[in-house]
Amino acid sequence: MQIKNKQISRLYRDLLYKNSLAPINIYYTQSGDWYTDSLNSITDNLFNFISDSIGDDVPIYPNLYFINNPVEYSQIQNKFLHYIPKVLFFHDESIVTMKKEDLYLFNTKIKNYKKYSFIPSLKNIISNIYDISYGFKQINSDTITNKNKSILFIAEEKNFDNIIFSQIKQKYPDADILVAKNNNNYITNQLINYKICINFYSEYNTLLAASKGCITISSKHQADIANHYVVSSSTELLGLLDSIVPNLTKETFIANHDSITNKYPFDKFNNSIKQIIDEILK
Repeated sequence: MQIKNKQISRLYRDLLYKNSLAPINIYYTQSGDWYTDSLNSITDNLFNFISDSIGDDVPIYPNLYFINNPVEYSQIQNKFLHYIPKVLFFHDESIVTMKKEDLYLFNTKIKNYKKYSFIPSLKNIISNIYDISYGFKQINSDTITNKNKSILFIAEEKNFDNIIFSQIKQKYPDADILVAKNNNNYITNQLINYKICINFYSEYNTLLAASKGCITISSKHQADIANHYVVSSSTELLGLLDSIVPNLTKETFIANHDSITNKYPFDKFNNSIKQIIDEILK
């Protein structure tokens, strides 16, 4: 029975893809952020992206499975998706905290999958992994500069960052704090309204903020962002805000947007995803 299912899957996939009789259905893990939203923006009628947020009741048999949380996925057994070709995408460095024996087991589990990383340093940790870059769309300059809020503080855990944020809130009453894990859709859609984004936990949220014209602040250096600041303490952060907030201009917002959208063009990301699909389903 297993062989039959596998043969049907392969035949169905090949017929659709090689003859372009219908869209290629790509199932993907929904992480709720701009990246998964960007998959649906890929300009090709041949691809139909289906979020796994619909659960196990998949209405269309998928040809390919994009997995955006490889560590969690490696611990899940889904019989329905067993025979579907899979691509693993790594978006953060959390895997570096794994114990040596756990990392060995993880690499063993995923050794037969295609693997791509948005974090170059993972090439030293994950076997046979390829680099890929994010892509950010160009936004109209009037939209970028029409900001009506001062600061968005993206936190990992609200309680942990509340002391720092309360000090910011006293000086900047319209500042907001959000826990990234529970508010990715809001962050993706609302960053455009903020002048400054403070984020110590996610590199791609920092890049996303810059692409929306935000001045970015984090604990890591970001050479690709025109106006990015690095701080190591709450005292340093508060002092920095006092110095940069009065001097913000439309030109600084545009410069950040341009620096990221030029360095990480969406068309390149678009083409990279298409190439990955072509290579696996050819």
